[in-house]
Parts: sequence; C-alpha cells; structure tokens
Amino acid sequence: MKSKPDSTPIAVSCGDLNGIGPEVFIQAANQTTCPVHFHFFGPDGFQDDSSSGFKSLMKNGLLTFHPAGSGYPFTPEPGVFSSVAGKIALDAFTSAVRYCQKHPGTGLLTLPINKKSFVSAGSPFSGHTELLGTLTGESEPLMILMNDWMKVALLTVHIPLHRVSGAITIDRITDRCIRMADSLKKDFLISNPALAVLSLNPHAGDGGTIGQEEESVFGPAIRKLNEEGYSVSGPFASDGFFGSGMHRKFDGILASYHDQGLIPVKLSGMDSGVNFSAGNRIVRTSPDHGTAYDIAGKGLANPSSTRQAIDWLVRILRNRSQENQ
Repeated sequence: MKSKPDSTPIAVSCGDLNGIGPEVFIQAANQTTCPVHFHFFGPDGFQDDSSSGFKSLMKNGLLTFHPAGSGYPFTPEPGVFSSVAGKIALDAFTSAVRYCQKHPGTGLLTLPINKKSFVSAGSPFSGHTELLGTLTGESEPLMILMNDWMKVALLTVHIPLHRVSGAITIDRITDRCIRMADSLKKDFLISNPALAVLSLNPHAGDGGTIGQEEESVFGPAIRKLNEEGYSVSGPFASDGFFGSGMHRKFDGILASYHDQGLIPVKLSGMDSGVNFSAGNRIVRTSPDHGTAYDIAGKGLANPSSTRQAIDWLVRILRNRSQENQ
C-alpha cells in the first residue's frame, strides 16, 4: 500500500536487532500522531515475525520494508552481543542514508547500536553522527541532545576524558557555536538564538587556579563570536549553571564533553530525550538511549524517546521547508 500524499517520509535503520530498538520503534510508530510513512531498513525476513508488529504497520500503509544486511545469516537473540548484528546495523544505516540522498526531504531515524559490534563490522567510527558526515561527504554533524526544556550541543563527543582538553581550541569553540546558532535558526526557527558555553574545569577555572583553558581558550573564542554578532555567554561552571536554573535563559548550550551535557538532559527527561545531528543536509534523529540488552525482549522498554525522535524529525523537516520558502 502506498503512503498518503501528505505524509512525511522517514527512513529507519534497524540498529542492533538484539537490543530494544525494533520493539520501541513498533510501539512509537503506532503511537505517533504525525502523518508519516516509514521506510524500514533491516534483514529480509525480519518483517515476517507475526509478533513483531511490522505486518500490521505494512498492512495499514504506514511502513515499507527495505531489505538490508540480508547477506548475513541471523536469528535475533534479545540481550546477546553479536558481531553479525553489528554488520546488519552498519549495512542498514548505510542503505538508509543512501535512500535519503536519493529522496530529498526524507528524514532519517536511527535505532540504537552497540558501538563495539558497529566498529567490528568495519565502521571507521563508533557512532552514527560521525559516520553520517563521512557518508554524505559533509563535515561531521554537530551532536545536539534535546528535549522540550533544553538543547545541548557537544564540543567533544566520543573521546576519552584525558583527551578532552587537547581537543578544545578557539577554532573548535567558534565553529561549534556558529553551527549551533545556524541550526537553531534554520531547524527551530529561532531568529536570534542566545547561546551559553560551559567551562571545562571546576568553578570555570577559578581565575586560573584550577586550569587555564577558560582564560586562554574559552574567553577569546566567546569574545570573537560576540564581535561577529553572535549572542554567546560564558564560560559557565556547569554545576551552578544548571543548579540555579540559568539554562532556562538560553536557546542553546554548548557542553565541553559528553557526560557534562548528557547528564542534565537525561535528568530533566530521560524518556523524552532526542539525539539530533545538526548541520547535515539529511535530518537525522535517534532516541537518546542505547540497546538496553538487560531488558531487550522483555516488554519493559519505554518507547517515549523514539516517539519524540519521530515527532522532532517531522517538525525539523517542516521548519527547514518553511525557512527555505
């Protein structure tokens, strides 16, 4: 059955089939009120399991199944690590990206992967965000974690903590702030976004007594951005920033490293967080949780984050369309 003319097309990569991705997707797809049509990429035969819910979505005209990763014999085992599942996840993601490139205006929803199996399958990166940039020939997308209360971008992403300081430069801060401001304008229709930058060191370096980066790197970058017309404040010590509610005064927040940004987002709404790859021609979102092997296949997984990822995809695609008119 063909999709409705006014429905938003969304390509879905299956992720790790031994995790909770497929089950939360089925639930979220049935719950969403947005007019969408899903193009699901996964191994041929996976859609035939009568208990999975795929047949019902296909029968109702909400989903088209696209075989991907079918060259690897595989039987799902919920909660079990599998290198074959990683190969299927990589193939499905690559196929979904290619579909989006061939069909402009199609959103991309990625279900959770196991990073170890993803890399063992041949991915040069452990995550979707970095690989999306490589596959599309664009720069690495800016990772933004968001919910209805805040939007947090990451200055550094999946690197060890001991490498964070060396990765933070004036150019990197200015680049990430400009890209976040551009995304807030284009994807969220915020005309003059106000940004906050979080410090690297405790107490924002405390005048240089706990670290020099705030004065030698963050300060010059923020001054440069303001001179160029951007509204950027900081660097703020993250504990006081969130504890005092200052995050409510800003449209976007730039965190220095992964956990600094993700902890407040997940504390404010663990079941509503969404991962958005900003700054790419393809609009990509995903739930902000992992494969959750410990509850996979037990009917305990909450689909709220996946449902929010679908809703945000539709909103951002519409905003981009409106912004281009």
